[in-house]
Amino acid sequence: LDYNDAKNLFFIFQKSAEQMNSGWYDSPRFEQFLGAADREPDSAKRSALMASAHREMLKDVPSVPLMFPYQRHLVKPYVKNWIDNPRDVNRTRWIDIGDKSAFQSAAGDPDSDGGGFWNWLASWFSAGAWSKWWNG
Repeated sequence: LDYNDAKNLFFIFQKSAEQMNSGWYDSPRFEQFLGAADREPDSAKRSALMASAHREMLKDVPSVPLMFPYQRHLVKPYVKNWIDNPRDVNRTRWIDIGDKSAFQSAAGDPDSDGGGFWNWLASWFSAGAWSKWWNG
């Protein structure tokens, strides 16, 4: 989503969004609810107007979102200033590498020389846990 607002989801159904309204949806009541929601400063009332617009739209055009983009970043714990955020923006000028040795354990960080990847993996999963999962 471009911005954190429910209106972002309804924009592609508005008549004024000609390039994005690929279904050519046109409902005066839907437009009326969205217009009123745009002018409403009270968030509870605005939410009720958006819900009314949603109900109106679903009467005419049942729709199902088919894609929910999701990214999970694998960031080492010694990387400083990495902040997960809705826009998925982390500027490299603010990111720094901290004291790497403080995060390396005896079990062996995959990047360290003390055990390698398989010892690190074994520290996360016990044989009992695998057996319970595999035989469950």
